[in-house]
Amino acid sequence: MINPVLAGRIFGIAFACGLNLYATVALLGLAVRNEWIVDLPAGLGGLGHGIVIGSALALYAVELVVDRMRFVGTTWEAVHTLIRPAAAGGLALLALQDVALPLQLAAALTAAAMALLAHGSKAGFRLILATRARPRRALRTAISIVEDILAVALAAAALLHPNAALIALAASVVLLVFAGPRLWRAAVLGVRAAVARLRGFFGRPGWRSRDQLPRSLRAVIPVEPLGRSPARAAPAAITGHGGIGSYRNGWLVLTCDGPRFVYRALFRPRFRELSDITGVTLRIGLVTDALYISAASGAAFTIFLLKDGPSPHHAMAELAGRAR
Repeated sequence: MINPVLAGRIFGIAFACGLNLYATVALLGLAVRNEWIVDLPAGLGGLGHGIVIGSALALYAVELVVDRMRFVGTTWEAVHTLIRPAAAGGLALLALQDVALPLQLAAALTAAAMALLAHGSKAGFRLILATRARPRRALRTAISIVEDILAVALAAAALLHPNAALIALAASVVLLVFAGPRLWRAAVLGVRAAVARLRGFFGRPGWRSRDQLPRSLRAVIPVEPLGRSPARAAPAAITGHGGIGSYRNGWLVLTCDGPRFVYRALFRPRFRELSDITGVTLRIGLVTDALYISAASGAAFTIFLLKDGPSPHHAMAELAGRAR
């Protein structure tokens, strides 16, 4: 078994890694090197090496710069969706070298999951803020600094007061599990958007045919009668449309019966008709383009088009042409 003190340190540090990996590793390295904490696991001793501390501080400095560059920062966050959980799991393995392998693996997977939870919530919050208000650079900088302070404070609490940190961490996890789906869907959109932006530079952006959609989604796209235009699809996400959920990832599909949004929920393909459109406006973005759509019911919702899809102006014209 893992004693509560060690568990508090491992999982508190894992959560901090999800917020800011390099600041957390630098703090751990300094704690080891200066013997601030005398009972740290021997497996973490290598973090006190000057090269490790210097590398972590250098990467943190790089992150400080790229985090304030909109597209580069989004790509950085997308790449770190894998790096931060993997690093948190690796730190857990190092800290538990003296326990049984099954327990090591279980702790490493738990630490990676906690880092992914923190990272996804952070990335989702940033994307929601960016799509709603175009935050100024000063605001983005302030949010980034607060995240860094929170990561360092959580790691320090895990080192100095692991039992208290474990309780606070458990409460945070419960809160994020119940309040986090919106943030996680936004985080997935951020990753999709960064990949699509890169793909758009090197590929041929455009509409997708029915055969290019995931097989599981084709069943909810009607087959067009002979002589009608075939269905066309664009990778997208939607928010504000009742019953779908905020920042739902899926596809905007133009069918013979009208436009619809196609997605998966509860492991089943689903769709929503978009037939009551009365107006469409477009905002060009750096990693996504936003279509603000008004409906006959008085409601309004937003569709985010990814950069490896069709021209946003063409998509807007298609939807506007079907408006009442």
